[in-house]
Amino acid sequence: MTPRKSLLRCCRLLLVSGAGLAIMFAGARVTTADELKPQTAVVSAKTTWLRQTVQFSGAATNVRVLLSSQGNVAAYFNGQRLSRSAAFEDSVLAWDVSTLLRPGTNCLAIVLNTNDEAQGSIAAWSDGVESAQWEPNPWKSTTTPPPIGWQQTDFNDRDWAVAVAGAALDLKSSAPNGMRQQAWAVDAGASRKSDLGFAFRDGDHVVLLGGTFVERAQEYGYLETSLNSLSKNAHVTFRNLGWSADTVFAASRGIFDSPTKGYERMIEHVRAEEPTVIFLCYGQNEAMEFPSGDPGLQMFKSQLKQLYVDLQPTGAEIVIVSPHPFLETPPPLPNPTRWNPRLQQYAGVAKSVALSVDTPFVDLFSAFLEGMEQSGPRETVSQLAVDDIDSHPDLSRVHFQSWTDNGMHWNAAGYARVAPLLAARLNGKPFATERVVVNYTTKQVLPSVGQIRNINWSAENRFQVQFEFRAKSLSVSPLTIQLTDKMLDLRNGFNITSQHESGLPTDLSNVVTGDEESLTFCSGQSTRFEFLRQLTVSKNELYFHRWRPQNITYLFGFRKHEQGNNAIEIAQFDPLIDEIEKQIHDAKQTQWQTITISQSDDQ
Repeated sequence: MTPRKSLLRCCRLLLVSGAGLAIMFAGARVTTADELKPQTAVVSAKTTWLRQTVQFSGAATNVRVLLSSQGNVAAYFNGQRLSRSAAFEDSVLAWDVSTLLRPGTNCLAIVLNTNDEAQGSIAAWSDGVESAQWEPNPWKSTTTPPPIGWQQTDFNDRDWAVAVAGAALDLKSSAPNGMRQQAWAVDAGASRKSDLGFAFRDGDHVVLLGGTFVERAQEYGYLETSLNSLSKNAHVTFRNLGWSADTVFAASRGIFDSPTKGYERMIEHVRAEEPTVIFLCYGQNEAMEFPSGDPGLQMFKSQLKQLYVDLQPTGAEIVIVSPHPFLETPPPLPNPTRWNPRLQQYAGVAKSVALSVDTPFVDLFSAFLEGMEQSGPRETVSQLAVDDIDSHPDLSRVHFQSWTDNGMHWNAAGYARVAPLLAARLNGKPFATERVVVNYTTKQVLPSVGQIRNINWSAENRFQVQFEFRAKSLSVSPLTIQLTDKMLDLRNGFNITSQHESGLPTDLSNVVTGDEESLTFCSGQSTRFEFLRQLTVSKNELYFHRWRPQNITYLFGFRKHEQGNNAIEIAQFDPLIDEIEKQIHDAKQTQWQTITISQSDDQ
C-alpha cells in the first residue's frame, strides 16, 4: 500500500469553533489557516483503541468534533459515547460536544476497526484561535482490549504505545467533501412514569448512584431484585455505582485525588455505562455533614441540580430518591433519630428539585415505619401495631434492631423491607401481598393478584383441593393461603405443598394468623425470589471487582508501572457477568406453581 493510500484509510479528528475555524486536537499549534501542519498517527491492526487528552481553557460554545475514516469508528468524548460504529462513506461526521467540554483535561477516545491488517492512520489539524487554548498530548494506542474506564479522562494509559507519527497531510486535498451533523445524545422518549406505574422498558440499563444506602444494597441484592421484578419480561440490566459516605459532590470518590476529580470520574463512568435510567439516592450524609440551616440546604439543592444537569447528556430518565429516616437503637449506641428533623428537610429539598426538573421522585421519608411494617413478613415482636410500638420505647428499639445495627444502615432483614417499599413507591401503587383465598362452600379460589387455573376439588370424603397459581411478579413478601368457611373446623389439620415448574419446592406449613373467620398460612420467603436474589448478589460481586478492584492503585493508578500488566485480567469479568445476567432474566420470570391443600392423615 502506498503512503498516500495509507493516509486515506485514516480517521481524521478536528474540533471546530463557532467561527468555523479548525481547532487542534492533536499536532503542533500554528497561527494561520495557511500554515496547517497536521500530525498523523499510523496503526496496523484490525482493531485499535486510541485516546488523546488535551488541556482546554476558554469558551465552549458551538464546539464540534469532526471525524472521517474508511474504517468503522466508535467514538467517545469525556466518557460519553458519540457513535457506536460509524460508517463514514466518504464524508465527515460532526458532533456538537459543547455540553461535554470542560475547562481542564478532556479526552477523545476511539475504537478504529479496519477491514484488514493494512495500515490505517489518524490525523488532526489546527489553526490559531485566540478564544481557546489547547495543549494536546500525543495519541496513545493499544491493540489489546482495554479494561473498564479506558475512554475516561483520568485513565492511566502509561503502558499504551505512542502512536507512530506519519507524513504530513494536506487538509484541502485529503479531507472528504461532505459533512454530516450527528446527534449523540440519546432520546429518552416519554417518561416511564404513568398512571399505570413506573415501567422499565426492554433494553433498559439502570445505574444506581448514591452513598452507603446504595453501595451496601449490592451485598444483599434485595433492592435490585425488587426493582428488577417490576420489569417482568423486559431485559433490564443494573449497575450499582454506590460509594459509602458519598455526597452529591462525590466527596468519597477522589481516592488519591481531590473530590473534584472524583466527581469528574463519577460522571464519566456513568456516561460510559450508557444508562437509560439513573437512580440518585442522596441526602443522608449531606444532612449530617453540610452546614446547619438554610446554607446547607441550599448547598444540597444547588449541587443536586448540578448533578442532574451533568447527567442529562446521557439521555437517561433520572429518578431522585429521598433519604430515609433513622431508627432508634438501644444503648450504648447513641440515638440517631436526633437527625430526623434535618433528614426531613433534605428529603423535602430532594422532592423540590425533582418537581423543578419534572423527573420521577420516590419518597422514602413519609410514613416510613408504616411502609416498612407492611412490606414484608411480620416478626414475632411486631405483632403490635406501629402506634403500640411507638408507645413502648424499649420494645421499639428491640424491634428495629432486627433491621439495622446502628439505626442508620440496613442489614439483610432491613433491605428485605425497604427494597420492596422503594419499588412500590416508585411504582406509585400500594404494596400488594400475594394472597389466595380458598372457600370450601362456594368452591372458589380467588387471588388478590396473579392468576389461578386448573382448580380441582376432591370428590372423596377427605378434603383436598389442588390448583395452579402464578404471581404477577416476584416479591420478597411470602405467598399466603387463607382458608375460610368449613375448613376452619379442621384448624391445623392441613398439609399444604407447592411445586414450581422449575421443580423448586415451597413450604406453606406455617400458620401466621388465625381467627373465627379465617386461617392464614405463610410460605416464608419466596423461593424463586431468593434464587433471583442470590444470582443478583453474585453478579454484583463480579461487577464490583470489575470497576473497583482491591488493588486498583497497582492496576490503574500511580503504581501501575509495578503491576499494571495484570490489568488485562479485569476485562475477563465481563463474560462472567454477561452469563449471570442471562440467568437473572430467566429467573425473574414468574412460573406456574401447583398448590395442593389436603387434610392431614390424623384428622
